[in-house]
Amino acid sequence: RLLLAGLDEHWSLDGLTTLVYGVPKIQAGLAPDAKPTPELKVAQRSFFALLYRLLVSRDTGPRLPTLLLAVGAERVRKLLGA
Repeated sequence: RLLLAGLDEHWSLDGLTTLVYGVPKIQAGLAPDAKPTPELKVAQRSFFALLYRLLVSRDTGPRLPTLLLAVGAERVRKLLGA
């Protein structure tokens, strides 16, 4: 939900990078610009793996912001069930 809500506002490589890395921070009750901790890095990796599974049916793939841009906002919304 957080990722989908921010797609339009963050639709650039830098914006999507901020958004993708920020979702786990927000879920943890932190500011989107919080410095990563070891626990936060684990949460981010779990979130990334989930996105990869939803988008490309694998645990890893191309850099997520680049992948999202390549797929396109409308297709991302469809793949994520929006």
